[in-house]
Amino acid sequence: MNSPDRNFAEIISLFGLTIHTAQSIELVLINYLMYKKYLKDELIIKTRYDEIFSDLTKMTFGQLKRELLTIPNIDEQEINYFHKTRDNLVHHYFWNKSVEMANPNLNYKVLDELYDIMNKFNVIEEKYYQENRKYLEEKGVNLDEVKNKLLSLPSTPAQKLLRKLNKDETLIDVYGYKLNENEAYIPIFVLEDETIWTVYENGLSLFENEINPDHKTKLDQLKNLFPIQQFNPKPKIKSNWNYDLDLKKKGLIIRIMANNSVDGVSFRWAITKK
Repeated sequence: MNSPDRNFAEIISLFGLTIHTAQSIELVLINYLMYKKYLKDELIIKTRYDEIFSDLTKMTFGQLKRELLTIPNIDEQEINYFHKTRDNLVHHYFWNKSVEMANPNLNYKVLDELYDIMNKFNVIEEKYYQENRKYLEEKGVNLDEVKNKLLSLPSTPAQKLLRKLNKDETLIDVYGYKLNENEAYIPIFVLEDETIWTVYENGLSLFENEINPDHKTKLDQLKNLFPIQQFNPKPKIKSNWNYDLDLKKKGLIIRIMANNSVDGVSFRWAITKK
């Protein structure tokens, strides 16, 4: 292999590593956004975490950046640099370097620039990785244990496909349910496809726990009300944990109300009329 071939191979290899790092930074920033904006000090059920994470991973980086820049004290210049550089790499980097790539005597310019980008990307990735690690360790997460468990698997687990809620679902049942014997009832919603949901800060979230029939209770106010068509499981909210779920019949709604306590956010709920 002659020198121009070695230069080209090094450029392609370094470019691939830089794109890999850019993808890693995006995931690090998604987790940073989760911890700083969506979780804060609030504990949430796993399915709700998965829903938020799934929604964030579907965003373009431009959409994600708008979310990130709502976080107080985030380095806007750093985020803008990453956004602009990442887009250039993904969409038209080699087009803009056509002469430097075609002329072996100019290959060094591409290499120098990619090494510079890579160094800056490494600094950004490490910064937000350490922020995320600090948050998780404060919450008692053993990252080495998680890593070892993941590496013991035969392959990378696929990201879970989540059932997307529509604004016009068919609701076939609502009942009260106790997670534990000494806890208050929560509302459980059953949709036409028999998936089971409960309330969260801005509407319904998938409920994956196995239902214990002994912990269920019928709601007399809703007798003979089902099925309910065009039920909106994601209504407009006044604020987190403050919204109404319209049952579409007899003027009934299920009202969700925040109940702040020293242990975090809990909620109250009631079946009432509009």
